[in-house]
Amino acid sequence: MNFSEFPHTSYAEWLAQVLADLKGTPAEALDWDTGEGIILKPYYTLEQQPFPAGDHLPVRRAGYWQSLAPGWQPVQEINLAASGAAADIQAARDAEVHAFWLRGTPDQLAAVIPGIPLHQSALHLGVQASPASVAAVLRQALADQGTAPDQLTGTWLYDRLASALPDDHAEAAMTESAASLAAADAWPWFRPLCVDTTWVYEQGGTLVQQLALALGLTVEYVHGLQTRTGQPAAHILSKLAVCMPVGSLFFLEIAKFRALRVLYTQVAEVMGATTPEAQAPFVVAVTGQWNKSRYDAPTNLLRLTTETLSAALGGVQSLITRPYRDNPDDPAAARLSRNIHHLLQHEAVAGQVADAVGGAYYIEAATDALITAAWELFQRWESAGGCIAAWQQGLIPAAITAAAATRARRVRTRQQVLTGINQYPDQSETLPDPMPTPDLRGGAVFEHIRQRADAWGLSRGQRLTACILGWGDPALQNARRQFARNLLGCGGWVCQDIDRPESDDFQSLPPRKPDLIVLCAADADYTTDGPALIAALQTTLPEVPLVLAGKPEAWSHPALRHHIYAGMDAARWLDSLVPSSVVPTNVTP
Repeated sequence: MNFSEFPHTSYAEWLAQVLADLKGTPAEALDWDTGEGIILKPYYTLEQQPFPAGDHLPVRRAGYWQSLAPGWQPVQEINLAASGAAADIQAARDAEVHAFWLRGTPDQLAAVIPGIPLHQSALHLGVQASPASVAAVLRQALADQGTAPDQLTGTWLYDRLASALPDDHAEAAMTESAASLAAADAWPWFRPLCVDTTWVYEQGGTLVQQLALALGLTVEYVHGLQTRTGQPAAHILSKLAVCMPVGSLFFLEIAKFRALRVLYTQVAEVMGATTPEAQAPFVVAVTGQWNKSRYDAPTNLLRLTTETLSAALGGVQSLITRPYRDNPDDPAAARLSRNIHHLLQHEAVAGQVADAVGGAYYIEAATDALITAAWELFQRWESAGGCIAAWQQGLIPAAITAAAATRARRVRTRQQVLTGINQYPDQSETLPDPMPTPDLRGGAVFEHIRQRADAWGLSRGQRLTACILGWGDPALQNARRQFARNLLGCGGWVCQDIDRPESDDFQSLPPRKPDLIVLCAADADYTTDGPALIAALQTTLPEVPLVLAGKPEAWSHPALRHHIYAGMDAARWLDSLVPSSVVPTNVTP
């Protein structure tokens, strides 16, 4: 190939063309505010120097574990409390998945572990119990199967320290962690210690907070266990796994795992761990629950696919893709989560290239931004006395609470789109059972409103119905019709489109009496035609509330009950339309 056929375009040339196309709009309008305190440009070139001097390029690009075994280990989630847990394990093994996230109690673990050949399977334990009880189950299983201790592989995904911080039980957690470390001495390839930041994502925290907390907890574990056991930092780090969530910010999630490797290596070096295996984080990624939906649940498959791919391209070692439906007894959901791995590994061969995104300027710039922001936050917490002290002083809870409030506001105002939840709902769908409370998922506020609306409709014998009444300029009225349908559908409303009749004769419209009428037209048409239209509606349907699609400053009228527009608190408005006394009950689809 003759590369001279592709002339180089400088950043200045690109910017000049963009400004010409934007026709007066500043180029900054194309910047992306990620919600992480990070602004990303739409376009990067080598001129922006995305590779800072002194960076750990080999670490950020692939790392130690990828050099040994490219790709990732698919992990099947197994809820040990489910009635078919043993069958789920066998189904995963039949589908060539040999790693399991086993969530339950030691007794439940003991019941299923005989069906797992330990010499060819990896165990990732989601068991919150004493080290002695779990170690006893593992020792017995190894003995029963005649498996050598050095053939046990996997992790114990229980972050004792993070779990203990809210109750101020850090000392007890560190003592138990020392016991976990001692119990696993005979298992060189099993990691009994874990730093887990999945709860940061689920509670509304940011990627930067995940990274900073991962570093801070790692430092606390190393210092605390060195004091209690006398073990060097390298040994403690070799027994530690880092469990991180994967969300839907595709490029940033890729960059997050690359940034983690750089940051983790820096911290390990400072603590005196110089071997490659000690400096390289062993990362177990888990697809998050915060952005998942109960209504229109198949959209979760799309989310899971992008999340799995971003973690894979980010270079994680083990990857748990959770089922798209939150039902422990749904084998089909588990099978589909497995198939995402199979498609990416065997069809897309995504695991055959180490750091497939390396050198992409956008990814490199995002990686740099996360490294800088996370390191600054980590140092701030360290200056407060470390992660434990920063928690006790309220710094970490306050930061996560503030981030959660920002993220919740973006969801409520639909600035952050959750397809099927706060945008583009399936208006025909209902849920058969009430949703759990409390529910920390980001879209839960909309789904709870929607289920209340469904329950109210069931009690009345008719679902909440809105007439979307449009006239005038086709492009503008159709845009506002679509906006109104999307908005009301997110609250459980059935929408009927009608056109403005001649002479404003509403005697035969609509076919059934609506609960709401939304007026959709251009601002100029509101001003000229609005008064006569509203007068006709008040005469024919005086008890039906009228809503205008557009901001109040566009046009207003005393008879208008509400205005709906982009950026409004959609959740609050939809909630106000359903009587507060309505409580969701079983709803038959």
